[in-house]
Amino acid sequence: MKKKIIKPKKYAGLTLIEMLVAVSVFVLTLTGLIQIYISSLRSERLAYDLLNAENSVRYAIELISRDVRMGQGFKLESLIL
Repeated sequence: MKKKIIKPKKYAGLTLIEMLVAVSVFVLTLTGLIQIYISSLRSERLAYDLLNAENSVRYAIELISRDVRMGQGFKLESLIL
């Protein structure tokens, strides 16, 4: 019976194709993560703007209701036709 001689591989590294595939997968993953991050920033900005608008309306209603309760800022002449 003959013994088989196992020769070590001459080149034990990554091929160019393997590197291109790895870099492509990395770039696609990174692009997806960046899109998710940008989307969350836009959502946060929109929520902040809506909160500011709501607070402004709430403040305006408070001023109007205070004026109505106190009877200030109304001229009787402007109400008479």
